[in-house]
Amino acid sequence: MQGILGLPIQTRITFIRKTVSLFFLAGIFLSFKLWISNRFFPLVPVSGNLPVLPHAVNYGLAILLILLLGINLFLERRVINFSLILILLILLIADQNRWHPWVYIYFLLLILLCFPLQSCFPPQSIEKQLNLFSCLQLIIIGVYIWSGIHKLNPNFINITFYNILTNLFWFKSPELLRVIKPFGYFIPVVEIGIGLALYFPQFRNIGVYTAIITHLFILIYLSPLGINSNSAVYPWNVAMICLAFLLFYKVKDKIQIAGQGIGQLYGIAIILLIYMLPILNFFGYWDHYLSFSLYSDKTKAYYIAIGEKELLKIDKRLATYFLPIKGLQGGQIIDVNKWCLGELNVPFYPESRVFKQVAKTFCTLGIQEDQLYFLEFELPLEKGKYTRFTCKDLKD
Repeated sequence: MQGILGLPIQTRITFIRKTVSLFFLAGIFLSFKLWISNRFFPLVPVSGNLPVLPHAVNYGLAILLILLLGINLFLERRVINFSLILILLILLIADQNRWHPWVYIYFLLLILLCFPLQSCFPPQSIEKQLNLFSCLQLIIIGVYIWSGIHKLNPNFINITFYNILTNLFWFKSPELLRVIKPFGYFIPVVEIGIGLALYFPQFRNIGVYTAIITHLFILIYLSPLGINSNSAVYPWNVAMICLAFLLFYKVKDKIQIAGQGIGQLYGIAIILLIYMLPILNFFGYWDHYLSFSLYSDKTKAYYIAIGEKELLKIDKRLATYFLPIKGLQGGQIIDVNKWCLGELNVPFYPESRVFKQVAKTFCTLGIQEDQLYFLEFELPLEKGKYTRFTCKDLKD
């Protein structure tokens, strides 16, 4: 099998490993506070029963992760690969806010790249390389398909697409916006189309070109020219351009999950994680970010309301993240997503269990029960559909 510009598949896999390592490093540098524990926004471990890593240990692991990714750019060694996956896993267990889609995708790609199915085929066999390459392709295809499926909802049109029209294209006329908004469904259809095109060899080049245009558009939208937000995903969008090119451009071979033993297990695991488990998201049993629900506006918005008399008990730095509501009296409301973005440069991980863990940190401040409320709003906010609970509810 020959690859891009005549490069053999093994060379192309090497470039993929370097791409993942390089842009993962860039994402970590842009969200460094996310990866340490000595920070203002609280950690949310996978389980409340797990011991919290000391700040020095967490910091050391973050630095070691950076060093190993840097080494992985130049050397491919089993001990380096295994250490890289192990350290990343520990850091992910220590804080669920690190489970962003770009981190999750890098993690899955690194697992495949770090353990290249040695036990399935003879070393350097074409069967082993094709098996690994197909698994990598399936991950990227699944990201596009699910990202598009999740955007097929009115909230995406009324929130994200509306922001694109008003912030990027400066449309202001209500009548013009009303006419144009339905065309927003073209965006998820294109994303699904990219995934399908990348699957079929005869359409792959078209899929690659469309993917490149899509990610360039996303970069412009997130840049200061658009909403000027979430810069930590800039490198990921560039990485997706590189991965689409390396995995699919002028690649004529069909995707195949061959092999025995571990090779077969890898294929089954990819199908399960990328294609089957995200279905459970529609029933509330699988996380939005792990289902590649990206900018779909299906997630909830989270707020913490504090009475006026109790504001002196919270950290003064939180004043930066008060929700500006005209005419609001009797207290303040903290926008949790704004807080997370401001401190960690990533959005809040949008799951109720994570919000409740953050809420518990406020329950230790001695605030009167009737002066502290936690709010989960379903989008869009103007509908006013929300759930309210208190510290007492967290104890039940």
